[in-house]
Amino acid sequence: MSNKKEVYKGFANHYRKLLFEGGKLFLYEDELVFKPYFFNLSRKPITIPLNKIKAVEIDSFFVFGPNLCITLLREEEIFSVFHPKVWYEYIRKQINKCRHQKNTASTIIKQIASSDKESREQSKHKRKLEL
Repeated sequence: MSNKKEVYKGFANHYRKLLFEGGKLFLYEDELVFKPYFFNLSRKPITIPLNKIKAVEIDSFFVFGPNLCITLLREEEIFSVFHPKVWYEYIRKQINKCRHQKNTASTIIKQIASSDKESREQSKHKRKLEL
């Protein structure tokens, strides 16, 4: 059982090599996961870390209507979902939140490193004065 916080979920079809496979799409705090139905050819879940997503688009290149296109570094994943605009907004917001958290964590690490450096310099200065 996963301890990750679920942000949004819904039914989806995943387009893969001229075939749509049905399942559910889950948006968690840091990843997007497609879990196919057990009767599909491919039963392995697809996990997409949000930090690997380069673009999210809504496209209508299939007869089935608007699709959610997730562009990764080297490939593209296509999902047919209900309410693709809602999915788009949730994914966009979650990606921004992850980037903000990463930037915040990076800033905190830099501040800690900076204060450690200052402490070491003050200690050196005190030792020099004592000598």
